Amino acid sequence: MANTINKDYGSGGSPQNPHGGQVGHPSFRDVLQGIADDHAVMGLIAGAPTTPSTQASGTGATSWHVNLSAGEVNLARTLLAANTDGDFLGVALTADYDVYSSGIGLAAASQSVYARLIAKNVTGTISLEVVMGTPAAAGSEAIPSNAAVQTQVGATVPWCDIALCHLARNSGTTLTQTEWNGYRLKTRKGTQD
Repeated sequence: MANTINKDYGSGGSPQNPHGGQVGHPSFRDVLQGIADDHAVMGLIAGAPTTPSTQASGTGATSWHVNLSAGEVNLARTLLAANTDGDFLGVALTADYDVYSSGIGLAAASQSVYARLIAKNVTGTISLEVVMGTPAAAGSEAIPSNAAVQTQVGATVPWCDIALCHLARNSGTTLTQTEWNGYRLKTRKGTQD
């Protein structure tokens, strides 16, 4: 697709810019080319789980999951390289994919936490993984940084976001969760923060 976009797009002048002048850099074409060069995610939308996520009382077990639509990931094998060595993963429709499931509670009462659902490519094998943030008082929780993701997957392992997941616990055992699939457009292979 990027090869069909005029190289002058974003460089100013009519008709690319109806007002003429410099539009700015990087150009739209360069952005699309950069995305196509290192990864592509089609489908694979995270959504509300079939079985609701649950929290036991006190510090009891947390079970947090999402449904994933069928989709595919194509991800470069080498960090910061064009997709000449990319690999493919097809993911079937998945009900109740575990974001977190443990006998130890994830968040205390009135805490919230973010988790990044990512795809990584380890020497030609693409798999999904969760990078968990640190639970904190609601409103104080932080999204795991790109550096935290890179540390978890390995210093030379390419990765890309699938979705940003959020879990909030009220003062009892009620959980509220959200999934932001558009977050995948914010990062590329761990190279942006």
